[in-house]
Amino acid sequence: MRIPAWLKTEEETLGKQVLNGDLEREEAAELLHDSIFDRDESVVHGTVRDFSRKRMKRWIDLQVGCPVSGDSDTGEYQSELFPYLPRVLETSPNRFAAIGSMTKRDWDAARRQAEVKEGNASNFAKAVRRAYEQVVPLLTNDWTTTDDVVGRIG
Repeated sequence: MRIPAWLKTEEETLGKQVLNGDLEREEAAELLHDSIFDRDESVVHGTVRDFSRKRMKRWIDLQVGCPVSGDSDTGEYQSELFPYLPRVLETSPNRFAAIGSMTKRDWDAARRQAEVKEGNASNFAKAVRRAYEQVVPLLTNDWTTTDDVVGRIG
């Protein structure tokens, strides 16, 4: 969540008053609290939304180690099925699914996402290689930086 400019200004104003000894820290916190509610409740909703997302992620991360569906009696765990894969796969940007609960649609999405990332990684590696080939020959010692040779790159 982006912190609005007015809130940063309010924090600074109250913080300076605390540092100058004009306000107690707890009093400043209460004033900031009241100011947020009076001025922009979306800050509160954004903070709670971020907190909720983190809590949900934490809970899901803890559940991923659970037995694979139908195999709880044998104690087989997801990580034993595919030890070379993480317990969750990205199915779209910033969306993940636990392998044990993935459907065909999830697997299709995870494969597409992995292929996109593979292509991006390959393009990035090529770009770094090109830059490396241009810059490194100009770096004549261990303390010369790219900024030092930028005028000669071409």
